[in-house]
Amino acid sequence: MLIISAEKDRRKEAGKTEAFVVAENIKELAGKDNIKYSDIAILLASINRSQCFAAALRAAGIPFHVIDGKGFFEKQEIIDLVNLLLVLDNSRRDLELIGILRSPYFALSDETISEMCVGREKNSLWSVLNDGNVTFDLPSEQQDLLQKAKHILKKLQTNVQALPLPDLLIRIFNDLQIAPLLIGQEFGKEKLANVKKLQQMATDFCMKQGGTLHTFLQRVEKMRKTETRIEVSAGGFEQDSVTIMTIHKSKGLEFPVVFLPALHARGRYDASSICFLPNFGLGIKIRNEDGELVESSALKKIKQYNSEMEAAEKKRQLYVAMTRAEKRLILSGVSLDEGGKEQKVREEWLDSLRRILLAQKQGEPLVDVKIIEEKSVKMQETAT
Repeated sequence: MLIISAEKDRRKEAGKTEAFVVAENIKELAGKDNIKYSDIAILLASINRSQCFAAALRAAGIPFHVIDGKGFFEKQEIIDLVNLLLVLDNSRRDLELIGILRSPYFALSDETISEMCVGREKNSLWSVLNDGNVTFDLPSEQQDLLQKAKHILKKLQTNVQALPLPDLLIRIFNDLQIAPLLIGQEFGKEKLANVKKLQQMATDFCMKQGGTLHTFLQRVEKMRKTETRIEVSAGGFEQDSVTIMTIHKSKGLEFPVVFLPALHARGRYDASSICFLPNFGLGIKIRNEDGELVESSALKKIKQYNSEMEAAEKKRQLYVAMTRAEKRLILSGVSLDEGGKEQKVREEWLDSLRRILLAQKQGEPLVDVKIIEEKSVKMQETAT
């Protein structure tokens, strides 16, 4: 167990230190006892914390890939490409057009798009974009981007009827420079692998079933609604690389070495002012004698019940995470010096595990423990 000890006001810095320490430990493990990077997984309660650990691994020169738990059609690079295809199929799809104008393909600002929407009246956004008589008071950089978007989209739309779907996608990839654009982003190899998978799906659909752009989009929508699982080749990332994924996504998997960090992370605070459960009824906030909004007894009972259910679920989640390790399990978290002023309402995972695992048994703790002072760690700069 790795414990990062830090002062109360250095929670964020301590989190980065923990990621750095995890990366250093992974580097030390790789090569020992025939352990490869691909044998190692970092399991997180929330994928939102992956960026910090990814930055630390990158800075340490450790290859990695992130399995973010999203479905194939929920990934932003897929949403952007599908939005583009939807607009080329039907130019009156304003929401999808807004999406691709904001995307990395055209990078128009929200202010620019708002200006276009305000000035469109009852016209479609596409007609406003292509109306040479409509002018906007925009910075020169945004004017240039707007003209570029107009030129590329108009050019692509003229190809929709002339080109079969596979050739249209090749033209899109070339005109938008999708490969270099994505490869330069964080997790670029995976993003590029995803859009190439969509391109391959479209090509196969066209070749085997004579599909068109319109019928392919209908198929995509059906697959999205039914949450069809799409497997993407591991070629999008290095074969010998550390896996970063959520605990939920790790169910059914096992790794020789598992790091379970961020055990200090707090659960979500329930600030709801209205809740309903069949056995408890409707709980709301009401005004007391002083005119202040307070929780009704029903709302308190509902929140207490929800809190107990969440605690039980978190125990199951912790069990799943700890049993993913075949040989080694490394736990880590941040311990903040609260100065004895703050009484915790609920134990965090780190508190529970320290209480259980560090219990003395014949003078020795049940696990090896290393306490590291946050300020004593000298980290190199990491890009987050």
